[in-house]
Amino acid sequence: MVLVCVFCPAAYGQPWDGNGVEGDPYQIWTGEQMNSIGLYPNRWSKSYKLMADISLSAYSGWNYNRIGISGDLYKGAGPFKGTFDGDYHSISDFSCFATAAYLNAYIGLFGYVYDGTIKNLKVIAGKKNLINLSLSVIKTKWRRKIV
Repeated sequence: MVLVCVFCPAAYGQPWDGNGVEGDPYQIWTGEQMNSIGLYPNRWSKSYKLMADISLSAYSGWNYNRIGISGDLYKGAGPFKGTFDGDYHSISDFSCFATAAYLNAYIGLFGYVYDGTIKNLKVIAGKKNLINLSLSVIKTKWRRKIV
């Protein structure tokens, strides 16, 4: 006998609960779910909500899938245009690595945001490790608002 879960997020090809709309945003409960947002650029215009404090320690350095990528680097990916509501929760232990070649690539938790909104989010102990460079925690190109 084979059972198919028709109500599981995986059945719809996504690792989150919710529909990605304002009244029913994708729910982010774990670091794994947060990291997976970067794998779905076709959903970067959707709504997300952080449901708990999470750690990204398992997804640091080169293992983090950046959310929002400059179109100059990766054709078809583009910016994050959605809404990410941190719901006053925190993301801790975030770090990413880059070489000097990526200086204009908008490296960070949200790399490239255009007409998107990031609100009610705390980032704790974040750092960026660049070879021979020292920059802020999140170097992001913004055209919208951080609330």
